[in-house]
Amino acid sequence: MVFFSANDFKTTSGGTIRMYGILNALAENGNQVIFISNASDYSEFHPNILHFPLNHPINAYSKRKFQFLLTYLPIELHNFYYRKLLEKCKSIFKPYKKTNVIFFEYLDNSIGYWLKQNQIIGGYINDIHGIASEEFQFQLHKEKNLKERVKIKFKIHTAKKLDQKVFENAAKLIVPAKAMRDYFINKYPAIKKINHIILPNVLSHPDDYIPPNPLISEKISTELQIQKSDFVLLFAGGFKKSSGILKLLHAFDVISQQHLNLRLIMIGDGPLMPEAQQFVHNSKLKDKVFFTGMTPYNELHSYQDLSHLLICPDDDNVFSHLIVHYKYLDALLANKVVINGNFKSVLEINENEILSLGYSPSSLESLIKTLNRAIENYPYYAEKYANTRSYILNCMTYKTQTKILESLYEN
Repeated sequence: MVFFSANDFKTTSGGTIRMYGILNALAENGNQVIFISNASDYSEFHPNILHFPLNHPINAYSKRKFQFLLTYLPIELHNFYYRKLLEKCKSIFKPYKKTNVIFFEYLDNSIGYWLKQNQIIGGYINDIHGIASEEFQFQLHKEKNLKERVKIKFKIHTAKKLDQKVFENAAKLIVPAKAMRDYFINKYPAIKKINHIILPNVLSHPDDYIPPNPLISEKISTELQIQKSDFVLLFAGGFKKSSGILKLLHAFDVISQQHLNLRLIMIGDGPLMPEAQQFVHNSKLKDKVFFTGMTPYNELHSYQDLSHLLICPDDDNVFSHLIVHYKYLDALLANKVVINGNFKSVLEINENEILSLGYSPSSLESLIKTLNRAIENYPYYAEKYANTRSYILNCMTYKTQTKILESLYEN
């Protein structure tokens, strides 16, 4: 089985977690796995995976440029512009000229289409776990500036045009949920004839779980001056417009006036960081809210260990209704009380709040109500969710999905 990604795996993300999980589960089950990528450190990969280095780093600007030009330029002109990459791919993919290659991420999906058009590969199977047009649509909904709205509308048009071109020419499409399959078929009816494989977003191998380090937890408590009597809330994720972090801060401002021992740790960074910091300053919460910036993934569980509530406050958006985010699954591993929006995707696995507490996404009132419920009934919920990790590791890992993975090359 041949896989491709332009990712360099230097940072951990939902995309890299999914790739590690799929590749390692297949290799562990005895499948021959060939991976072409920009990765240079193979220590997190199963030792039986055969790696071929692409050695062609692609930054965020280059990704956007490649996809934009592929959307609007004739293939011959695009080939001329990217002739060095094309020649490199011809050499690397020579043994797989008649093979269906599996492409992982959004840029990778486009590269698969490009290589197929140049007859460098037999075909491509796309793993779709993102919807660029909906991300832009969410930005458009929030944006007030007319000039910026025009830019975003053009991005939406471009993303849809590229998606249609890429998806309609794929050999198969892998999606993380039936809801996402139905979403794309409704948007691009021609892809209904293409075989869709449902591969849920789950966790990597159970052995990948990194337990909390008491020394790191103690160090964090000391640095942030967290007392044993404090009740700690934790957010970890990107500070982007759909993250819901501003709503979380508004909710915290309200409940911290009722519960004086509350503290909020916010891990991550992004475009909303300045606004979030300004809100904390204006609300006089600087002694209760701590911004850590980007934090190594291997320290995340130590932050979770000293926290009481783990909050996933995403605003209401189409994408979250179609896919379960890794940060939610990762939070469940902590055996802590987790609060997450009641998205359709989440409700499929969290019926009757079996795994976590829920609230109506984007509703400040609902979030405040759920936070108060969790705080005021904490001993009950702490006991209720004390063994969520066991369920997740036994039922929601890529190792439990190997039959689906091995069906990728079946007709």
